[in-house]
Amino acid sequence: MTSFSGTGFEVKYYIDKVLLSKQTAYQQLDIITNKNFGRMMFLDKDLQISERDAHHYNNAMVTPLIERQNAFSSVAILGGGDGGVLRETLRHKPEKAYLIEIDEEVILAAKEYMPGVCGKAFDSRKASIVLGDANEFLEQKHDFDAIIYDLTMHPESITDMERMDFLKQIFSRIRKSLKSGGMVSMQCCSEFDMETQTLLKKLLPRYFRHIVYKTVFIPSFCENWVFASAEVR
Repeated sequence: MTSFSGTGFEVKYYIDKVLLSKQTAYQQLDIITNKNFGRMMFLDKDLQISERDAHHYNNAMVTPLIERQNAFSSVAILGGGDGGVLRETLRHKPEKAYLIEIDEEVILAAKEYMPGVCGKAFDSRKASIVLGDANEFLEQKHDFDAIIYDLTMHPESITDMERMDFLKQIFSRIRKSLKSGGMVSMQCCSEFDMETQTLLKKLLPRYFRHIVYKTVFIPSFCENWVFASAEVR
């Protein structure tokens, strides 16, 4: 199985067994087992999460919110259909956690094949699963304590909008969907994806303040990944 990187290289993973391979209404979905990383989920041949090191990614998405806000009662997770970020969020006992995922097949696959990542998160009474487009969800009126952006920073394959226009629109809607002093956390791609890093450092200050970047090595990604947290302006 090959996972393509936006930073000039590709990573090949040995497949012990293919557990699932199907074309959904939105993307190619594959789940394999690997000797070193356990079960691994790929979307359009791009690695999303692995059982053995999912905690590195999920902690990096959620922990900054706890460190900066101590607690939150309502949180929205944009994307994250594998359930890992939702599971980590629920550990901190919010009153309600919303997960907005456009592809139900990803959720169903995670529940069946990757319980090591999602656990029972999807069945929690504190979790509300919204099937739909995250950008459209944010058009509605919300008042969240925190929003976690677990979507791609390369939306070219999922929208006809220009990348800059897409990010401007969704960042603006995230800002409007947060309470005063609300927090946002997001994944920002590889540290070697310099185009994305430069773009985000230009865009994020327009919508958020007190921006903190953190770099975490994700073993299954074979590279350092950048995460950001910030407060709404």
